[in-house]
Amino acid sequence: MGSLQSAAKALPSAYKSIMFTGGPGTGKTTALLKLFLGKRKLVIDTDDKSVMAIQALPEPTRTQVLDCTDIWQLSNKRLSGSKEIGISRIPMYDQKKNIVPGTQGFVPPDPKGYKEFIDFINELSDISPFPYHLVGVDTLTIVGEHLSSMILNHHKLSAFTLQLFGVYKQNMLELVKGILSLPCHRVICVHETTRENDNEQQVVRPSIMGSYRDEIMKEFSEAYRFNGRSPTGKYTIRTAPNAMIQARTAMNLPAECEVEDMVKLYA
Repeated sequence: MGSLQSAAKALPSAYKSIMFTGGPGTGKTTALLKLFLGKRKLVIDTDDKSVMAIQALPEPTRTQVLDCTDIWQLSNKRLSGSKEIGISRIPMYDQKKNIVPGTQGFVPPDPKGYKEFIDFINELSDISPFPYHLVGVDTLTIVGEHLSSMILNHHKLSAFTLQLFGVYKQNMLELVKGILSLPCHRVICVHETTRENDNEQQVVRPSIMGSYRDEIMKEFSEAYRFNGRSPTGKYTIRTAPNAMIQARTAMNLPAECEVEDMVKLYA
């Protein structure tokens, strides 16, 4: 049963759910590390980029980040969870609709990365009192790749069917909602991809599979698209949507601004 309380009482516990989207090298990881400097944060680093990003920070920011940041990384680095290297192939069929021998697709062997990630999130949610002011996932795209590998292995297939896209979406939906239920501020970083929408227009969307990439932004109170380095040398973001990208903000931010201006609001 739901609960009723005044807005004034609810406001102090209203944690931010923030999505960072953008290509590699646009400043997502660095911005995540610099949010809430001096307050304890956890970075779930599936991209293995956070350590390099910390090393590149100038002083005194580097020391401030080191003093208050924990980093968790997957032990299963390979998406298959195995040292074996596989080759994915699209199967060919003969006139009787039998698979032509030798053209079967490769099935990933016993992937473990996604389960390891889920187990850690579940363990994290059970900690009380919760030790972190901010938890960041960098990136959801890599987690999604581990998930797709697990689904293919479970169903012994080498390529997604229409039904498996539904399985992927439901798992991803549960995963995101689970992360966003943590009792702290949450940031999820996602790579981006360019594709055509139903009107054959070029749009930029989070790099995750299926229709959920068009719907995921509704889960977040803030969504910033990282543009990368501007001609002035500053890294910039977009906080309002346009014809190509998704973005949103309820903060006092212009449609286009420098990353540092956004970071200052999360002191």
